[in-house]
Amino acid sequence: MDRETSAVDTASADRIRILEFQVDHLRRELELLEARHAEAIYSVAWHFGWPVRVIERAIRRALARGAAPAPDAAMPPGARLDLQPPPQPMTAERLAARIARRIVRPV
Repeated sequence: MDRETSAVDTASADRIRILEFQVDHLRRELELLEARHAEAIYSVAWHFGWPVRVIERAIRRALARGAAPAPDAAMPPGARLDLQPPPQPMTAERLAARIARRIVRPV
């Protein structure tokens, strides 16, 4: 009886050891995959994000120099700034009238 319990204990200890080894292996593999994923994201962000970083840097420099220049200062002399109100939202009636104007042509 003592031999049977020791054999069962040994077998279960071996199973636990194997499972612990598999967990450690999977944990290392997951860490490696996470590192590769982060590297890929960083690489893509670097390639596609550099124009944004250039613009952000220019904005930061402009703000660091002081207040932003007035919009009139950047305009050439004699130029007018025409501010128009935003267009009204497109309603179904306006959309239908617009389509009708394009479809019906005077003969």
